[in-house]
Amino acid sequence: MSLFSSLSTSQSGLQVSQTATSVISNNIANAENNDYTRQRVNITQKNSIVYSGAGGAIGTGAESEEIIRV
Repeated sequence: MSLFSSLSTSQSGLQVSQTATSVISNNIANAENNDYTRQRVNITQKNSIVYSGAGGAIGTGAESEEIIRV
């Protein structure tokens, strides 16, 4: 696994965390608003890279699939 792919995996995790933090802070800021509908982030994993010689798979990160109103 190259340095670039490791950094790309890390970047995707940071982006997902940033999105989730933004949604959470939005929920907290609107907690007293009766017209506000709480939201949550649906986080999924990206496709793994399967290495036949190594006998396993290496993850490639996560992504924010969608923001859902609860």
